[in-house]
Amino acid sequence: MLTLALASTQAEQGGDTANGAYSGSTLSFLMLNKSPGTYTVVPSRQAQLLSTMAKQTIVVEVTVGVAVTTGATHYGADGGTVVVTVDGKGKLHFSTPTALRMSKRLDVLGGVRGAPSSMALMVHDVN
Repeated sequence: MLTLALASTQAEQGGDTANGAYSGSTLSFLMLNKSPGTYTVVPSRQAQLLSTMAKQTIVVEVTVGVAVTTGATHYGADGGTVVVTVDGKGKLHFSTPTALRMSKRLDVLGGVRGAPSSMALMVHDVN
């Protein structure tokens, strides 16, 4: 079973835009099951399917989009670990014990101006 968990952001009218207008940005976790545990980050879906430990691997991707242009920049995690927990209602929660190194994979429609080639991503209890 393929499980995709997605968190997206948008600055709604009257919402918090103190750190910019990042509408259309997403954080995704792709795994082959829905069990709690510690997952090894692999850099792509292909690497996940080829892994002998596929059920305990996860692909982490981030797309950053801004409201002032139509471009977006897509990043993928190079490695690391993600801890997955399931609450009493069956909802998945994702955390990283250490920062994941995210590398730029793709610029869409010119990308986000000034987007770095890599960044560090730390998540805590994303659901």
